[in-house]
Parts: sequence; structure tokens; C-alpha cells
Amino acid sequence: MAARLQAGILPTKALGDSLQRMRLKTQGGCAGAVLVTPSGTVATATSTEVMPWACRNPRGYQCGSRPDEHPAS
Repeated sequence: MAARLQAGILPTKALGDSLQRMRLKTQGGCAGAVLVTPSGTVATATSTEVMPWACRNPRGYQCGSRPDEHPAS
């Protein structure tokens, strides 16, 4: 039973990782931004290499954007 559950989890993680890589290509750096991981964990990014899943800085700007381009909503 446990092996069957593991097999079901692995493809989901692989899919999540590939989606993460696609987002990394399309979003700018997230240094200092607040990240919300797919599991709901909140972390603070320290470099442009950190995974910007649902990443927004504390004022609500899109990651990698200049504040004057994306005012906080």
C-alpha cells in the first residue's frame, strides 16, 4: 500500500518541478520577495535562483517587476 502511494506522489512532484522551471523562465528574480510554495509553506527568497511559484513581494508587486509598473492592489 505504501509503495502504491509513493508511486502516486512521484509523478505529481515531477510535474510540479517542471512547472516550477517554466515559471522560473517567465518570471523575474525574487530576491527579498515572499514565496508561497505549492505545499503552502511561506518563505523569503534570498536570490534570483529561488523558486518563484506564487511569489510576490510584501507590497504585492509581481516578482521581478518595478514598483511603478505594478502598483500594489
